[in-house]
Amino acid sequence: MTRLLLIHLLLLLLLLLLLHLLLLQLHLHPRRIKFNCSYYAESDKTIKCYECEGSTENCDDEFNQKGIAFCTGTYCHKAKGGAQGHDYVTRSCVKVKPHNGCMYLGESETGYDSCYCDTNYCNSAVSLLGNIILMVAPLSLVIINQI
Repeated sequence: MTRLLLIHLLLLLLLLLLLHLLLLQLHLHPRRIKFNCSYYAESDKTIKCYECEGSTENCDDEFNQKGIAFCTGTYCHKAKGGAQGHDYVTRSCVKVKPHNGCMYLGESETGYDSCYCDTNYCNSAVSLLGNIILMVAPLSLVIINQI
């Protein structure tokens, strides 16, 4: 009975961790949900972002931080798209965020993904949430099979 309880507690802990990471990925921090005024007060902060253009060899999605410039702004931006088989990636700092999260803009074959975020260096190529899910999913299956 105690082993089964331990397994259930572990599964619950994993689910809570995934929920927490998802909320962080969506930028729904608890301090911003409680009071609207605190959200607006925080929008004046500056954060550090990567800055490069698609023409820079290290800027593509196999991101290499060597030779990449840094900038400060209110939000970080990453755009990825392409036309006629040529992909490009740009990373920058911006003061204004026209939309939340990521959004596909433009035509179907010539458009691009435009993403805005508000934590230091969040416009890198790595998605923490995706990596965590890939690690936790097999572990969860092993635990469930032992029940």
